[in-house]
Amino acid sequence: MASLEAVDAVVFFGDKEPKDIIAKILPQVLVKGKDWAHYVSGREVVEANGGSVVLADIVDGRSTTARSNEFSKVYRAKSET
Repeated sequence: MASLEAVDAVVFFGDKEPKDIIAKILPQVLVKGKDWAHYVSGREVVEANGGSVVLADIVDGRSTTARSNEFSKVYRAKSET
């Protein structure tokens, strides 16, 4: 994800509620899957600071959660060696 030209930073977090992290970073664009249209943590702070929230289409077989879990497994394996 970090290698995408439009992405300035990728932040991994363990909190179920990342509102505080989002408030510190203040992204211009916050992207969530449309399956989270009912609630986007940090929406208020992003929009209050002139940013926007984008709800991305869900694509079968692809998810950022699955990708980040793969990255985490690789990172843990490397750090254990």
